Amino acid sequence: MNNKIFPAIKTDFYDMTGERIIGNNKIWFNGKCITGKSYFSIIITGCLILIPPLILYYILYNTLVFHKNNLVILVLITTILLVLSILYLIKSSFTEPGIIRRNYKRSIVEKMSKNYNKYSIINIKNGHIIKYTPCYTCNIIRPVRTSHCAECDNCTERFDHHCIWIGQCVGKRNYSYFILFLILLNTNSIFHIIINSIIISKEVENLY
Repeated sequence: MNNKIFPAIKTDFYDMTGERIIGNNKIWFNGKCITGKSYFSIIITGCLILIPPLILYYILYNTLVFHKNNLVILVLITTILLVLSILYLIKSSFTEPGIIRRNYKRSIVEKMSKNYNKYSIINIKNGHIIKYTPCYTCNIIRPVRTSHCAECDNCTERFDHHCIWIGQCVGKRNYSYFILFLILLNTNSIFHIIINSIIISKEVENLY
């Protein structure tokens, strides 16, 4: 990547004087973990994930629908899905999503706008026209697929969206964790629907 165009792309969050140089994100454990400002939403999401398995444990314990061996397998699958869902929720929420460091040292945007279009910088690469747009808040020229998140007040590489359920932007570095989190949630939901449907059908049969 051309450092003359993108001089501000770094992943450190403090300069040499210890000055905080990112927007509304919260930094934990010396920069090892980072969340959005509404980090408490992960607790709400975690509780919503935790409630259905607890209800299922209670139902399985109080019904005689399944054989003991099958019951153990069902509890094991439920527990594995629960643990993995919580794990990838934490990974998605606490992984730095690809925040681009702000540039405080000189006005890159003003310097580049003297030579280029006010709204975009056009570069031709391998026959393709690529437009780079400036961010006046972060004072950088944004790479392709980079957007400024109004919630976190930062530019994020390969920005997908800001997810309120994990309290974090979804971007370059946590996108794969987020997809796995969604897959596990859907698997968990389908599993619970199937098991509860079987329990309800068996209970209805026992009534007649």
